Amino acid sequence: MNISKSLKIALINKKLRQRDLATKMGVSEQLISRWAIVGLISTGNLEKLCQALDLQVSEFFALGED
Repeated sequence: MNISKSLKIALINKKLRQRDLATKMGVSEQLISRWAIVGLISTGNLEKLCQALDLQVSEFFALGED
């Protein structure tokens, strides 16, 4: 499971920028950037992220699988 890769692919697939996702989630763009770089996210934020991307958590994780 690669959260960074999943996030980058999800943004491309949904035609969103980190800024767009941050606005949609009500969080800072810096937080989205940190998730994309570091790949660490809390369970609560993961659920919010998937909701904003209109994905199930399992679908999100599948994006980052090799």
